[in-house]
Amino acid sequence: MKILLVDASDEWHFSNLQNGMESTLNIANNEIKYKAEVIKAV
Repeated sequence: MKILLVDASDEWHFSNLQNGMESTLNIANNEIKYKAEVIKAV
């Protein structure tokens, strides 16, 4: 999946949505790792 993003220079760029989701899930996992488990299903 691809999305369009605008960077600091106001130019549009394609970005991989899956990479963003993986990063978000890793952050969430680190925040709750002793209380819950993040399970990824594809």
